[in-house]
Amino acid sequence: MSRSQGTFVASLFLSAFLLFSVQPLVTKMLLPLYGGSPAVWSTALVFFQTALLAGYAYAHLLTRLPGVRRQLAVHSVVLLAPVVLLPPAVPGVRPTPALPAAEVLALLAVTIGAAFFALSTNSSLIQHWWSRSGFRSSDDPYWLYGASNLGSLVALLAYPFVIEPALGLETQTGLWTAAYVLYAGLTLAAGARALRAEAAAAPAAPVASGAGGSASVADPVTRARWSLWVARAAVGSSLLLSVTMQITTTVASVPLFWVVPLALYLVTYVIAFGIGDRIARGFVVGSVIVGICASLGLLLIQRTYPLWVVFSIGLGTLFFGALLCHGDLARDRPDPKRLTGFYLAISLGGALGGIANSLVAPLFFDSVVELPLTLIALGFLVYAEPGRTGPPPYRPPWWTWALAATAFVLPVSIALADVQLEVASSLATVVLIGALWVVGMRRYSYAFALVTTVVGGAIVTGFNEPMSTIAKSRSFFGVVRVRDYPEWTTMVHGTTIHGSQSKADPLRAVPRSYYHPAGPLGALVAGSPDGARIGVVGLGTGALAALGRPGQEMVFYEIDPVVIRFARDHFSFLEESPARVSIVEGDGRLSLESVPDADFDLLVIDAFSGDFVPTHLLTQEALDLFRRKVTPRGLVALHVSNRHADLRRVLRGYAEATEAPVLLADYVPDPPAIRQGAASTVAAAVGPPAVMEVLLRDGRWAHLGADGSRVLWTDDHVDLLRVLR
Repeated sequence: MSRSQGTFVASLFLSAFLLFSVQPLVTKMLLPLYGGSPAVWSTALVFFQTALLAGYAYAHLLTRLPGVRRQLAVHSVVLLAPVVLLPPAVPGVRPTPALPAAEVLALLAVTIGAAFFALSTNSSLIQHWWSRSGFRSSDDPYWLYGASNLGSLVALLAYPFVIEPALGLETQTGLWTAAYVLYAGLTLAAGARALRAEAAAAPAAPVASGAGGSASVADPVTRARWSLWVARAAVGSSLLLSVTMQITTTVASVPLFWVVPLALYLVTYVIAFGIGDRIARGFVVGSVIVGICASLGLLLIQRTYPLWVVFSIGLGTLFFGALLCHGDLARDRPDPKRLTGFYLAISLGGALGGIANSLVAPLFFDSVVELPLTLIALGFLVYAEPGRTGPPPYRPPWWTWALAATAFVLPVSIALADVQLEVASSLATVVLIGALWVVGMRRYSYAFALVTTVVGGAIVTGFNEPMSTIAKSRSFFGVVRVRDYPEWTTMVHGTTIHGSQSKADPLRAVPRSYYHPAGPLGALVAGSPDGARIGVVGLGTGALAALGRPGQEMVFYEIDPVVIRFARDHFSFLEESPARVSIVEGDGRLSLESVPDADFDLLVIDAFSGDFVPTHLLTQEALDLFRRKVTPRGLVALHVSNRHADLRRVLRGYAEATEAPVLLADYVPDPPAIRQGAASTVAAAVGPPAVMEVLLRDGRWAHLGADGSRVLWTDDHVDLLRVLR
């Protein structure tokens, strides 16, 4: 490869690296403003996909200008103008809970919009200039698209495993800015090389058939063909967002769980435009069927599954589904003369998939239906094989039957190993849907079987859910349900229980689960002094309000308006509390910044996004803020229960860095407490030595062991990998 060719490749690789490293970087900067909600990432992806669409549209129009000289003159302004707005920094604003999605989009536009747009123009523009350069492979520049996605992949893998653990946000933004300036120089140099080639000779005549199986120039791009390009890209994009939402809601909304699915998604582009012709489409289709069946099994039996099950099924379905979509795109790619229009269709599809998932679906559905709807669309794309018209009913390879059946019943076996309420109805649902699927496959077609499976599942689970679900609503922060059982009422966020209340009068005023008076959180609130002022970050059902006493004041901080409404409408803890209770809507940490220091006698941090404490509530700056807000004899209690991460390591890191006393209550309820609904929990308390000595005389509390691993989180640097179990 010559130096000139290297300039093109380096520009393309660096632009892709910068595009996909800035996405988790900037979104991570926004996350604390919205309580760590998984919807921040999905909304941000809409912005990035829309900006990418704008960049491809610009490149498509720019290449219509006659002569590289004019193209280069216009593009140099687009490249250099964003430099004055760098490094990226989030404006100091207080979010408005009423319009979080619109605010996220606006903040991204201000923070990184101009530079991201300039980067998004590069892929198709560089390939267009390459096709006019006179290089040996100028008649088929599509291999550069694979190189571009390789740069994106390197960025995504580097961010959670190298960049985020090693560098703080300030250092990251500084290095990113320097790399952007280098990218601008490389791109201008590539444009200059294309200009010299144009001046030396007239552009080569179009080739009748591009290398690697490209379509002929004479082969027209019909409306149907262009629509299929858009549809394939849209389904792949929707599948990416659906699977990412499922994972982040189950585990945590952090860059690690954003970039792994996105990296797999990009791998499918690299494979499709690199070696896609060597992979049998039948193998990919069979794998898609297995993934769909496994995903349907998870959706039909709503349980808390092991992390490996959620990841393997979700990521496997994403990989093969995206490979089908992108492989068909690569097989149907047009001649390089129509290159920019092809990429414009792909970017339009990506943007439409993102908009449908992140902006449209929350407005029309009160539950997360994006994944099953995307699976239906993916099933129909099995028939849209490039070059085939009017296909007969598709028969999957024989080996898919056994794998599909195994994948479909995997959630059943897991549910049987941990029998809970409603398992019987869930199993009956799976049996019925399985029967529909088999009948559909044998008598009709795969697409018919898929539709009957999903629609039948929706009908059956729709009949099952009203037996227990009495209220359900979806907001920017997730889906919240209120379920009514014979003995108690429960609030569920996603798959995580956020509190419950007994119906029997003797126990109606006794909090259940983590908040039972026998547990550490309940005991701290119940044992607070007369006239105490108590702050609680995270409302749930408002269970802790039941432990307040006359003369005390309790202030709850809650970011999700649906949680506030359901706590008031379906639970009586707030209304019947002996204490004076008030609720502040907004992120707890941001709201506490305006509270006077030494204002609370007890501050409880009990906020969760899905099953994870938002990381911005556990940084050194956050814990310092919480300690300032309590009186000299006050306490800060943090609820850090988690199935997937050992957050005690973060507390050890904070205790070592600040020499703050930290106690831990790793509580297992005794049999009487279990009968009343208490659950195992881990809570930590930070306070003055005298008060801590009082807690140590309580058998629930002990010093946080200093012999375990530790990690210090700061607003500038959060390393999640070191706390995952």
